[in-house]
Amino acid sequence: ENRRQLLLWLSELDFDKEHDAIFVKRHQDTGRWLIDCPEFSDWIDSEESSMLWCYGHPGVGKSVLASVPVVHCFASEYALDSRTGLAFIYFNYKKKDVQTPGKILATIIKQLARQKRTIPDHLKQLYRQYYRNADFPRDEKLEAQLLELMETFEQIYLVMDAVLVSSRRMSVRGVTSQFTESHLP
Repeated sequence: ENRRQLLLWLSELDFDKEHDAIFVKRHQDTGRWLIDCPEFSDWIDSEESSMLWCYGHPGVGKSVLASVPVVHCFASEYALDSRTGLAFIYFNYKKKDVQTPGKILATIIKQLARQKRTIPDHLKQLYRQYYRNADFPRDEKLEAQLLELMETFEQIYLVMDAVLVSSRRMSVRGVTSQFTESHLP
């Protein structure tokens, strides 16, 4: 299968562009305190499933702050390690109709799958099954695919910004529970 075509079929959401636009707003050393704080080190080095939760009022810079761990993970020892996955989501209240739970799940799958040298067979099979019929899997099927993909990693980091602006918060909590219940850091 064409790798690019499969990844595009999974999700048209492009949080890489969001990330770049947010990170470029950052002043030098902004968020350095986060990377240096013990709670961040505990989270990044944890062998247990854990969540690092940052909160604050709108407009205080949480999105810029959320971009720091993404760059830290990619620029660190994990960058070329296919056993460690990184997925990141920047919710946007202006795009909540597009950022549905199913599309968020598919985007996380896309981000993790592209970190593999080859697309896992179960995703190729999913693509063949649904693409041929001009269809897309339901959320439950995507959840199963995500869990299967997660099994191919030793660690996965999920960075989600502005979760509370999502009108579908409860469904988003389901996505995060996939990570925290899977015993992956």
